[in-house]
Amino acid sequence: MAYFVVSYDLRRKAEFDYSKLWAEFKRLDGVKYQESAYFIELANTPPQVKDHFSAFMHEDDLLMVVEFSERPSYTRGLQGTNDWVKARWP
Repeated sequence: MAYFVVSYDLRRKAEFDYSKLWAEFKRLDGVKYQESAYFIELANTPPQVKDHFSAFMHEDDLLMVVEFSERPSYTRGLQGTNDWVKARWP
């Protein structure tokens, strides 16, 4: 398994239905740690993760996938962030 940051800018919010994107993050147990970014753990490569999530987005949207291996350092995150990090780096 690998840890990823998936961040995005959704440029077509007014005209594109992103409900399948949010459902996919939830299905894969991703945690939204900032308004436009998730932590997620998957058995994939960064290009595979990018290709997977881009299928749920408009072609004009921006998407970045970064693999990481060390405990993230942060001041605060949205609900669930602390639990996600603590579960992986006790």
